[in-house]
Amino acid sequence: MKNPSGANELNGHEGEDVESSTLIDDHRKIELVQKNEKSPDDDGELVRTKIYRRRWAILFLFTLFTAGNKAQWVQYTVVLNVVSEFFQVSSLAIKSTTMVYSLAAPFLVYPISYVEHRWGMRSVMILASSVQALGAWIKYFGTRPAGYGWTILGQSLVGFWQMLTLSMPASLAAHWFGPSQINTATAIAFGGLVVGVSTFSLLTPMIVRVNEDQGVVEAQMKSLGLPLAAYCTLVMILILVCEFGFFFVLFHEILPSDGIVREFQVFQNEPKLPPSKSRALQLRLKAKRFDFWKSFARLLRNRNYVLLWISHGINGGLIITSHASVNVLVLAHFKNGERDAGRLSLLFSSCGFFLAIIMGKVLDKTKKFKAMMIFLYTGNIFSIIAVGLSFHFEIKWAMYLSFTVMGIFMHSYQTTSFDTCAEITYPEPEIFCVSMLNLMNQVFGVFTITCSDKLIVRYGDAAAYCLFLGLALLGFATTLLTADERRRQNANDRSKP
Repeated sequence: MKNPSGANELNGHEGEDVESSTLIDDHRKIELVQKNEKSPDDDGELVRTKIYRRRWAILFLFTLFTAGNKAQWVQYTVVLNVVSEFFQVSSLAIKSTTMVYSLAAPFLVYPISYVEHRWGMRSVMILASSVQALGAWIKYFGTRPAGYGWTILGQSLVGFWQMLTLSMPASLAAHWFGPSQINTATAIAFGGLVVGVSTFSLLTPMIVRVNEDQGVVEAQMKSLGLPLAAYCTLVMILILVCEFGFFFVLFHEILPSDGIVREFQVFQNEPKLPPSKSRALQLRLKAKRFDFWKSFARLLRNRNYVLLWISHGINGGLIITSHASVNVLVLAHFKNGERDAGRLSLLFSSCGFFLAIIMGKVLDKTKKFKAMMIFLYTGNIFSIIAVGLSFHFEIKWAMYLSFTVMGIFMHSYQTTSFDTCAEITYPEPEIFCVSMLNLMNQVFGVFTITCSDKLIVRYGDAAAYCLFLGLALLGFATTLLTADERRRQNANDRSKP
């Protein structure tokens, strides 16, 4: 017979204490799913699933938020030489405006995972959009030669939520999209990051230019910061309006039902019915009390996850360093190359996004996760070699081509590894697993930026490319060792009648 408390949990009753026996049963079921075995009390009952049209609106809102977050990531580094002169600080100090995104990550993995588990992604988005808008305004009002401290404070408030922008795409896709769209949805959600980076990579060098008059530079930086702060505020208002049911506020006299209020809340935590059989099973196995350390211990015992942790972290670190160092690398070989640096950053991000969507569609059809990752990492290695050679021989067209190709492979690998992570860790919560995955991104990002900066100063940029290539080879090796495991897909297949 089934434990009564376990029955309540499987029926989704919230706010009740979970008996220890129920938790033991749930963890046993998780182990069975992870081993591709059938749960002993699986009676084959029919699971109802449904795909809701509002999933696209939720995806769009999330994309708007991430675009604003990532735009501020490259706000200063793409014109590093101008900004360092304006604030009278070193180039590494300006690169730290990127590194604060990474340094915040270890402190936010647990809070974001807990809040999302306890109150849902809707509450996380309201909090994140509000703090992001505050940070953007602090940077705008602190833009002056002596305002570097205010800039770092505002950038830190914005950067705190990078972990959310990197971790939620896989979770959002799993919560709202069916098996035939889940990988494509992850790629599209990731696209908000690319749009933000691409837009500011293009606009910033066009607006913020080298000028001996500090007042002119200050006016240029503020003319860029004001629309950005206004955009972040608009996104915050839009999320709040969608949260509190704007249409219900307008028509409350004819729509008095609380259930109808929920219908008009666009950004919901979960749909009424799950979009897939694997998500339904995940909800049934979901423990009511989120235990961070037990979940983390299970991840560390997962060999494939640890290997993916390393390869994904290296790739993410190389992406972070490419954006943070592009200005320095270009100016070392091409005089007055600020606009070239911006265009390279634009191509690096935007072209990678479009291929990532294509790769997502391919994965939805084929589910060949490991083969895709090997292909993309191979492309990473050869493109890094090509970038180094093009800079060494100062061939501008080759520099543009190779840097673009490198962005295509690196960004496509990021989205593919998100989906792979969800597959090999199922039925653990996606946002927690991907958050921990992205933590290694930030570790390698700080390490690679710091080391490459020292190498460039002491030995030149060739030494930095050797570092990048060595890390890429290590990531390729760990990718080869990762097994092609498809737990989530297997759960969907076993649930088919």
